[in-house]
Amino acid sequence: MCMLHFDTSRRLQRFSRLSKLLRVVAYCRRFINNCRHSKVKQTTTLSTQDLDQALTCCVKMIQQISYTQEMKDLMEQQEVASTSSLKTLHPFIDQEGLLRVGGRLQQSPLLYQAIHQMILPSNHHVTKLVVSAEHIRLHHARQQLLTA
Repeated sequence: MCMLHFDTSRRLQRFSRLSKLLRVVAYCRRFINNCRHSKVKQTTTLSTQDLDQALTCCVKMIQQISYTQEMKDLMEQQEVASTSSLKTLHPFIDQEGLLRVGGRLQQSPLLYQAIHQMILPSNHHVTKLVVSAEHIRLHHARQQLLTA
């Protein structure tokens, strides 16, 4: 469950690196979980699962802010409006509540995350952090490789 609120969206602007943002969100989620469950407290270092859940939480919050109408349409009608900019992507909402790209790759042997990529708004700060992190992870790859 994502425990961030819409008020925190502007606070995300303070981070200059995706890794730092994800660690802070993961520790905040852990603190809230520890407060709710007083008997079982987590005190170990963050796992990759914790960081993945933090990314999912951030993306879900951003999508709810940026694509409110599209998500509402998908939950009610199972299809976005024809005037939506996402119409050509054939979006759907997965079991985690994320807005993902649909399409023709259903029978592909690729991983689920590669076939159905998360949809992020192009002008959001976190999107820029994700692109920047991938740029560095791919050893300063050019734009064409990043787009792929």
